[in-house]
Amino acid sequence: MTDTTDQKEELPLSKAAQFLLEECRMVLPGMQALFGFQLIAVFSQTFDQKLSAMNQVLHLIALALVAIAIGLVMTPAALHRKTEHVWLRKSLLIIQLACCWEACFRCLLVFVSILI
Repeated sequence: MTDTTDQKEELPLSKAAQFLLEECRMVLPGMQALFGFQLIAVFSQTFDQKLSAMNQVLHLIALALVAIAIGLVMTPAALHRKTEHVWLRKSLLIIQLACCWEACFRCLLVFVSILI
């Protein structure tokens, strides 16, 4: 019997870029929904009445983090569109993946701040 746990498959850079862009496209609507719900809270009448000044500042920081995360998750698509026909390197994919992971991490921070 052969052991299938150590099997690996080479993935071409173009396929890796395609997978990364698809993952970013899947995450983006959730981030936009989170941003929308946070924005609704800011513009509600009770935002300044029920939250202390410190909580308001924390909420606005969380709102900024989500906005930055949305920008970061959109960065790989913009980079890919700009450089697709010129060159595609592993370093570009690493940068794009880092942007996507950083965006997800920022959204995780926002979720944690909402729960606290």
